[in-house]
Amino acid sequence: MAIVAVPVLIVAGGALFLSLVQWKIDFENAYQQRFLLKVGLVGIVLAIAMRNKFWLTPLLNDTMVNGKQLMRQSIQCEILAAIALLVITAWVLRTGPDHNHVTGAGSIVSLAGYNG
Repeated sequence: MAIVAVPVLIVAGGALFLSLVQWKIDFENAYQQRFLLKVGLVGIVLAIAMRNKFWLTPLLNDTMVNGKQLMRQSIQCEILAAIALLVITAWVLRTGPDHNHVTGAGSIVSLAGYNG
């Protein structure tokens, strides 16, 4: 199931990004840089998870390789990447796509297109 769900979520995240920036990609825009950093960290977390599932999990039963130690180290890296992802996500959510400063609760309304 995850083999199907993960690509769908990646496409949905890309569509969300494009809709937030109104289909105007500008790599010099600070918000877009932060958002792409977040997407990159998601990719890193997914790559580590894929490595764990397809390469390290089979090694857990291999007596010739210390699969448990490799899995432990990989999970520690995945946890660090996930924590970094949460921090970056909070940063991206606190800043709006049209400006670089921290916004208040009213920015959610303005992002939704409500003009009062």
